[in-house]
Amino acid sequence: MFGYLSGCITAATLQPMENVKMVMMVPPKEVKLTKNFLRNIVISINYLSNDGKRAFYRGLVPNVLRTGFSSSIYFSFLRFCESLSGKYESNPTGKLTTFSSSLFSRILSSFASNPLSVI
Repeated sequence: MFGYLSGCITAATLQPMENVKMVMMVPPKEVKLTKNFLRNIVISINYLSNDGKRAFYRGLVPNVLRTGFSSSIYFSFLRFCESLSGKYESNPTGKLTTFSSSLFSRILSSFASNPLSVI
């Protein structure tokens, strides 16, 4: 539950930057980007601000759902892996155990949420 909530808050907070990134990745015909990265950020923000503040939050609902779902899968599976390692290993807080639990949790959450990313 808290993993889902943290994912939703993160997605809602970072949505304006996600939209600026998308303008920079796939610039509309009206946007003329330069070779200066910082200048391109300003150009993208100006382009989005022409449509008002709502332009920074386009796509918010699908992004919040996807990120919340991905975070809930990640944290749930991470806790599951940690509980298994606590039962079957002599050193459940070892670096390799922590790394592998996090790795498998991230892989699982990426595979599970990838269809939502494509949509």
